[in-house]
Amino acid sequence: MDAITCSTGRRHRSLGGDWSVSPDGRTRTIVAKNDAGQEQFRRVVDIVTLDDKRFTYRVYPDPANKAVYYDIIHTPTTHAEPTE
Repeated sequence: MDAITCSTGRRHRSLGGDWSVSPDGRTRTIVAKNDAGQEQFRRVVDIVTLDDKRFTYRVYPDPANKAVYYDIIHTPTTHAEPTE
């Protein structure tokens, strides 16, 4: 798994952890950890698009209802990271 660190613009780390893509490229697993390295939650999501222009994954608010979902879209950026 690769390491992640996310920030909300605050002076402290708000989320860290590990992520990986399944060997078949269909799902992404993220494991969020606190500052002590203890797992806080684990989420496995379906990958919709994964290429050099876009990474899109799908989240189902109710896993039993596949008709309702949110697509989370990540695209490359060149903006500076927040400092505070």
